[in-house]
Amino acid sequence: MIKNIIDLLQIAKGETENIKIAQGKNALPKNLKSGLKHIKNTIKWQ
Repeated sequence: MIKNIIDLLQIAKGETENIKIAQGKNALPKNLKSGLKHIKNTIKWQ
């Protein structure tokens, strides 16, 4: 069941706040590439 949830999170577009949090909205980026990806997702979610 958890595998199904993880699979669904990968294709979800962040429609709700809970989905955004589960997809890593508050995660700290570990390198420049993940930081740019996080900024891109933040802009797309707004």
